[in-house]
Amino acid sequence: MRIGRTWLDEREAWLLVHVYRQDTVIYFDFAGNIQSHDPQPDDRLTLADFGRILALGVDLDADRVSRALIAAASANWDGVPQQLQLRDADPAFDPALLDRVTELYTHFRYRHGLGAPLALAILHLRRPYLVPLLTEALLVYYAPVASEIAREFHSSTPMFWESIRRDLVTNDDELTRLRIRLKADPDEYTRALSRLSDVRLHCIIAQQMVDSSAG
Repeated sequence: MRIGRTWLDEREAWLLVHVYRQDTVIYFDFAGNIQSHDPQPDDRLTLADFGRILALGVDLDADRVSRALIAAASANWDGVPQQLQLRDADPAFDPALLDRVTELYTHFRYRHGLGAPLALAILHLRRPYLVPLLTEALLVYYAPVASEIAREFHSSTPMFWESIRRDLVTNDDELTRLRIRLKADPDEYTRALSRLSDVRLHCIIAQQMVDSSAG
């Protein structure tokens, strides 16, 4: 499995996905109920979602919650299909789609001043197959690769999402095998992990790998 410029074997990926914070997965991804709740795309941001976002570790206050709800009400959700997978959002194949995805992210991060962590958390809850949860540590880790890819597109902005997308394409077989193994495990939490999107599983593994190496 490729994570940026690092290669992991399946044993390492299995370990990393299990040592990631279980409480975050339970309360952010599964809204506190791993038995009946599945992360699914939709266009509705609710007050309950902010409790989930707090479980991810994103800072919130009343003003940011209000601005986020206003932003969600005016966002162009229809421009980004609910079932869109990040692996299929190839900017070389459909640059117009990338523009709509970028506009949706810009709407939350810049136009309504929510910042990257909150914008990504909101968008991942609403588009869990598409939006990666890029933390500051992951941005630092992926920066060299993202900058190299940007030069291919003659862009001055590092292409972080494209870095993750290319990893997902490369890791297609590994992620499939990991999901099958997770689903067959007798442990309830482990089976729940199999219901996460590929982009979320990848970011969990990448985040834990970066955190472990920093420690």
